[in-house]
Amino acid sequence: MIEKIRQHHASILLILTIASCVLLFSLPKINQDIHYHDFSDSNFYFGISNFFNVLSNIPFLFIGIIGILKIRKITIEEFPKESLTIFFIGVFLTGLGSSYYHWNPSNETLLWDRLPMTITFMSLLSAIISLHMEYWSGKLLLAPFIIIGIGSCLYWYYTETIGQGDLRPFIFVQYFPIVLIPLILFLFPLKGVALKLILPMLGFYIVAKYLEYNDDSIYKYTHLISGHSLKHLFAAAATFVVLNIEKVYRPHFKI
Repeated sequence: MIEKIRQHHASILLILTIASCVLLFSLPKINQDIHYHDFSDSNFYFGISNFFNVLSNIPFLFIGIIGILKIRKITIEEFPKESLTIFFIGVFLTGLGSSYYHWNPSNETLLWDRLPMTITFMSLLSAIISLHMEYWSGKLLLAPFIIIGIGSCLYWYYTETIGQGDLRPFIFVQYFPIVLIPLILFLFPLKGVALKLILPMLGFYIVAKYLEYNDDSIYKYTHLISGHSLKHLFAAAATFVVLNIEKVYRPHFKI
């Protein structure tokens, strides 16, 4: 009976995923804002342009390194160590890629900002599937998820080069996991996980997106730091929460 319920819930997730893809790609192409690279804070300090937007990426580097080292020490069988290792590699590369982009904002450098971001989104989704639904399903989906994520960036970049920019695949990769992960937790619950891990992580990320969209108004208010710089710090805080993933899930494994 329980197995049939789980299969039913998995079918709901599959149908939702397919329906979301059909809906998104039935919409007209979504172009990137022509002012996307115009950040409010472009101060030049110590020979570095857009100084605070670059500097605020440093936490990603430390969190990525710490995360990789922590995952290596996990001894629990059927724990998604591969997915989580790639997640923290993606966090580290996000710090590098975002710093590079903000040092010299352009579509060419933005590609290297977005690529590692998709790696983090998709590898985390793979890990959550392994932990809540079925270990091997998440493991087998890891490579296709990463390919889809990277492909969404390459597709956007290619369409930009031919003057027909289309962000739809990248938008799907960036936002659909934010919807799917809480739904997985609701349909395949494990006690304490949502409160201790997923809700804080999503909370920090939602605040980060709010700060990003209010970049200019926050800079005008503070006269010191922009919304985009703060966005980096809150997004890094979201990845910092994932450092506790073994502690949160350990009670659900027989050791």
